[in-house]
Amino acid sequence: MKTEEFDKKFDDGEDVTGHLDFSRAARPGREQQKRLIKSLDPLDDAETERLWVEEAERRYQAYKEGRLSARPAEEAVQYVQERLRFP
Repeated sequence: MKTEEFDKKFDDGEDVTGHLDFSRAARPGREQQKRLIKSLDPLDDAETERLWVEEAERRYQAYKEGRLSARPAEEAVQYVQERLRFP
């Protein structure tokens, strides 16, 4: 199967697991998992929180200035669920 055909089936929500070869799949060991997780988030918790607060303030200011729109939480959740195909 060509990549484009696989991508279309996946994007259309079709079950593509029959087209995958799991015979060589392996789970990383515990130490590999720890290294992977650490490499994805090199910041400590305080720095991560500071950056999120900074981003939230930036977005709120943009909203107040009319440069950013908002939607009700229920609508946002529904939009995400539809895009991710959650039941």
